[in-house]
Amino acid sequence: MSDWKPIKTCPYGKEVILGRDKGNPGITSGFRIDKNLFMAGMQIYQEPTHWMPLPSPPKQDTI
Repeated sequence: MSDWKPIKTCPYGKEVILGRDKGNPGITSGFRIDKNLFMAGMQIYQEPTHWMPLPSPPKQDTI
């Protein structure tokens, strides 16, 4: 899996990413909508700090 990157390098728009916010210790998936806004579902995070691309899906079922 990729390393965390500074939010200033995050692409804007429709690319789904994993994100972290200064005020939230968890990790969430969503997309960057503005310089300092990250949207995940109906939640908007106002102080995103880091991001990383989603990992590749599994190559085959493991069940």
